[in-house]
Amino acid sequence: MKSTLLSFRFLALVTLGLASVHVLPGASIQVNTTFALPAASSQPLIWPASVASLQARATDPLYSGYSNNVRSYVNGQLGSLASQTNEDTLASIAKGAAILERLGETPPNTYASYALVATTAISRMGSRAAWILFQPSNRFQHIYDSGRLQSMAEAFDLLRGSANLTATNISTMRSKITQWADAGRNNLELNTFHPDDNYALKFGSALVTTALALRDSSTANTWLTKGKTLVNAALNRMADETGWYRESSWYANYSLNNLVSTAHHVKNATGGSVNWFTNLKPLFTFALFTRQPDGSNTPFEEGLRTYLTPDLVWGEYTSTTLGSELRWSRNNLTASPISSNFENNQYHTATRFLAVDNSVVAAAPVVSPTCFLSSADVEITVLRSAHGTSGRQATLIAATDHSSDELIDTRHNSRNPLDMVIYDGGESRVVTSGGGPNVTSSTNRAYYINTVTGKNIPTVNGNTSYVSNGANISASTWLDSIDEGGQTNRFADLSTTTVAGINGSGNTVARTLAMIDESYFVVLDRFTNSAQATNQVNWHPVGTRTQVSSASDLLQYRWDKGTKSCDVFMAGSSSLTGNNLSGYYAETFGGAEQTISGLQGAQTSNGGQILTILSTRDTAATGIAASRLSTSAANAHAVELQVPGGYNDILTFTAAPGTDYDAGAITTDAAFAAVRDQGGVIVSFALVNGSVVHLGGAPIFESSTAAPSISATFSSSGIVAQVDSDASSPRDYHFGYGGVLSPSATYTGYQDGVALSASQFYADASGLHFIGISGGGTLRVTTQP
Repeated sequence: MKSTLLSFRFLALVTLGLASVHVLPGASIQVNTTFALPAASSQPLIWPASVASLQARATDPLYSGYSNNVRSYVNGQLGSLASQTNEDTLASIAKGAAILERLGETPPNTYASYALVATTAISRMGSRAAWILFQPSNRFQHIYDSGRLQSMAEAFDLLRGSANLTATNISTMRSKITQWADAGRNNLELNTFHPDDNYALKFGSALVTTALALRDSSTANTWLTKGKTLVNAALNRMADETGWYRESSWYANYSLNNLVSTAHHVKNATGGSVNWFTNLKPLFTFALFTRQPDGSNTPFEEGLRTYLTPDLVWGEYTSTTLGSELRWSRNNLTASPISSNFENNQYHTATRFLAVDNSVVAAAPVVSPTCFLSSADVEITVLRSAHGTSGRQATLIAATDHSSDELIDTRHNSRNPLDMVIYDGGESRVVTSGGGPNVTSSTNRAYYINTVTGKNIPTVNGNTSYVSNGANISASTWLDSIDEGGQTNRFADLSTTTVAGINGSGNTVARTLAMIDESYFVVLDRFTNSAQATNQVNWHPVGTRTQVSSASDLLQYRWDKGTKSCDVFMAGSSSLTGNNLSGYYAETFGGAEQTISGLQGAQTSNGGQILTILSTRDTAATGIAASRLSTSAANAHAVELQVPGGYNDILTFTAAPGTDYDAGAITTDAAFAAVRDQGGVIVSFALVNGSVVHLGGAPIFESSTAAPSISATFSSSGIVAQVDSDASSPRDYHFGYGGVLSPSATYTGYQDGVALSASQFYADASGLHFIGISGGGTLRVTTQP
């Protein structure tokens, strides 16, 4: 039913289909490899060579803690160095001792010089051989040995010019480093099984460092060429232009363990003419954009929850706000006790003394907490109430898989299209299985990788698929309902992401994720099937599960953990069955494994929709109360919520958007609607693919064509609405007064902060009218004095 709101200025047709967000062709991150080996020199090249500048850092309060740590660490190892066999320790001693030698210091009592300490440490490193046909007992292991090789090469370069080195010392170090580099370069395991993954990225980085450090070696050019090839091959396969790393953020962080140092080495060795940090910037913006309120990254794919260690890069991004925001991120890291594998097999305290820029001043991110990342390979939604520790956040991902192989259990990917997690109240509340407590050695590793119902995903007949073609992933709307001009919206942030080929080419799922009033989340999964199927949605909140109601029209469950609770309500377009799911989750490497009692809502249908409401709260706080609401159309469905604060929220969904239907006091035609009132007076509404909202028979909103998505909030000072920016063709938007605003007042209309002319905005007795609006954005109405 259309009201007189539409009768004044136009005649329109209603668009029934979802609008499409245009996605540009994807690209991978690549670094500049056009540089050659630098000329031979007798001074360090890959780290700053100036003794005076290093000595100044050693006494500067911003950096002296690092040098004091290096000195204390190395001196503490001197007594046992002659018998030391731990290669991580030896590599760290070599790097640390080389720094102390460069500073002009002398070790206490034991060795004649720190140059001799470094030489001794390198000489005690074990031998390495290439795995060419038969695996040798001392094969080069790229995951562990890349950091050790890199530390030895850094030590060698830092020792250049030392008067305390003999020709024998130099030959000893050069021989050991060369043996390791060649053993890794000629390795069957690398070249056959890992030529373009995190093995390649870690070792390629270390090999470039080795080539630059031993630039006067006969095989330096060979190392440099191989290292460049490995780095870009791995980035090409794994690192999307958005900064998404397909092996997970866990393995991105692990690879940055070597790559960040090498980026410094390349920049220093080329005098700044080649700057890999420019190319690698998306990896760090991604970590910032997707960080959870405690600073952690989500454990999608085969990885654990971890956090970016940004101090070695924030000084490289001071020309924009990124550097300050990365420092803010580190200062606000509360994600304890999760681990960061950035430190593995490295002595990065020493690296920090050489490279960190602690003059960078922390500043909170200036962008909206909600963000969307999109390319031809990935769609990521981050709905977040705040950047800081008080934030509530849901993160959703649909990404192409770098492999569909299940024969090799170290592939670091899993079938998880449309996976999502929720963080709130200082902890993970709805979790997805990652790499297990020990990543590769968990006794339940098969569950973490292969059990698709261990993810928070939709499944068809109990399964889903790997996504190898980015064309099967698309987004149809993004909405970030920002505040403007002192007026508050923030009612609904949302996205709709679609994946085709869910356990068969005839099955497609479109998942709409919405954060309502920054207080709870709604997920609408819309299934399209080629034949009758069992369509399912799987959830994994943490804590003890309690079944509140098993009524097939509205499943109700609660999870309690300590002082936290999570309420889950599920409603379908047909009867739902609630099935229990049992699984596992671990927060950190080596941490305690939690047993997860999950929930699967299932319905048998040919197509259909399943709506889920997820409300995280303190256990002592009043929870949401939910009930089913009848509608005027057989293919339309609704749930009514009583929300703390005296609000009444009606959530609706239908298989036939564009046709009006009634649900309680509201009328709409939207594929999904959320309408909030308080005592029968409109407060806010949000629509996906809809053009009508009436409340109690009174028109609240109508548009000339269906909006891909819109969120609007009414107050005594006016209206602020956010319209999907993909609403590019001119549209007319009409708002009623809603019992909140006075028809006799004077109003001004704005689009994105710019006042509109009388031809684009006017008010009359029927309401407030925006005419011929293109591009969506923020629409605002303010009352004039």
